[in-house]
Amino acid sequence: MLGLGCGGGHRIQPSQPRLVQWTYPNELPKLWHNQNHVPVGTPVDYADAPPAFGAHWNEAGVAPAPFAKKFYTDQDRPELEALVHNLEHGYTILWYDSTIAGDKTAMDEIEAIADKFSGSSTSI
Repeated sequence: MLGLGCGGGHRIQPSQPRLVQWTYPNELPKLWHNQNHVPVGTPVDYADAPPAFGAHWNEAGVAPAPFAKKFYTDQDRPELEALVHNLEHGYTILWYDSTIAGDKTAMDEIEAIADKFSGSSTSI
């Protein structure tokens, strides 16, 4: 897991220890705001760009997004709501924006990173 936080700007501070009890799996996702599945096609307004967690889609073949393709452009990338589901399962996403998209050398380097990953498994 890369990080732990709650939505709405609330953070669990190490200096503020607290005992939290929950019933898995029903209450734990509410604490982390990470397993909040919404119907496919439902748009989600993420507070951060790019999002790291939050509500997302959950449908086989759609979300998590298939891992067969490793590199996307803004024209062919899966919807954010599908990619956030990938993050829930521990995937790592290297996001890039228009400040680098026009730099062929930089884009070639990013594609070379993506090319190092093989396989098409969507199972974790």
